[in-house]
Amino acid sequence: DRAGKVLEIAESGVRFRSYLDGSEKLLAPETSMEVQAALGSDLALVFDECTPFHADRDYTARSTERTHRWLRRCLDWHHEHGPDGQLVYGIVQGGVFEDLRLESAQAVAASECDGIAVGGSLGADKDEMHTVVDWTTAALPEDRPRHLLGIGEIDDLVRGVELGIDTFDCAMPTRLGRHGMVL
Repeated sequence: DRAGKVLEIAESGVRFRSYLDGSEKLLAPETSMEVQAALGSDLALVFDECTPFHADRDYTARSTERTHRWLRRCLDWHHEHGPDGQLVYGIVQGGVFEDLRLESAQAVAASECDGIAVGGSLGADKDEMHTVVDWTTAALPEDRPRHLLGIGEIDDLVRGVELGIDTFDCAMPTRLGRHGMVL
């Protein structure tokens, strides 16, 4: 089977099958940082696992803890090898569980990352997403930029700013642009 797919998410990183040739690959936190450094990106995001919104609390808690260990590994790699001037953003996880979101926000805020991204599953619908973002931003310090990953619909941008988000990214504008639409 040549179809690309995740084979395992483990402490070492993510093992997956390449969609190009079916070969098995490992992407580790350090590899992720190395790739972003080689690309010359102004901003690097630490390695994390984005759990689906239906993941149970136990899995989400274990995944979030691993993401925090990966955060440390990414920051250590960047301290030793990262390009001058490249910013590193930590990523808050915790799924749709308020206590896990707060713990994750505190862990990322306690690190020396330059900015804080809110990622992962934000819920089954917009109302739940806004609630999760609200929990998270309320627990974040205001001394660093706050970024919302993967959200780009106009109403969500407006609500995100109201909730304390500074920047956003999303594939939606690119998808629309491919079809001749503009925002």
